[in-house]
Amino acid sequence: MASIEIFKRNDLKLRFSICDQDDVPLDITTARITFVVKTRFGEGRKVLQKSSEEGDVTVTGTHNNICEIDLVKEDTDNLTPKSYLYEILIEFPIGGGEYSRYTGTIDDFEVKDTLIMV
Repeated sequence: MASIEIFKRNDLKLRFSICDQDDVPLDITTARITFVVKTRFGEGRKVLQKSSEEGDVTVTGTHNNICEIDLVKEDTDNLTPKSYLYEILIEFPIGGGEYSRYTGTIDDFEVKDTLIMV
């Protein structure tokens, strides 16, 4: 996956294809998917979160392996333009309320300022 660049107070649809180590599409219909943006690794402050449990992540695609996350202008309205980090966590149910955890990616999340402030 790649770094994300967004202008402050803009909308952006993120699309991630989820595959296994052999590049075979994984059906993520039953997975719990969380997208988090933090100020830095470790104890960095969480500034944005979207999750499938909250209805913020949509699963699409022929193999049900594409997750779509809609960022709307309100998501970045209070963010200082700078570099952050994002992570996508995918958790598959294994029974008994337990989940197996997989980090889809961790990369840069760049918020840029705009000239028009409406």
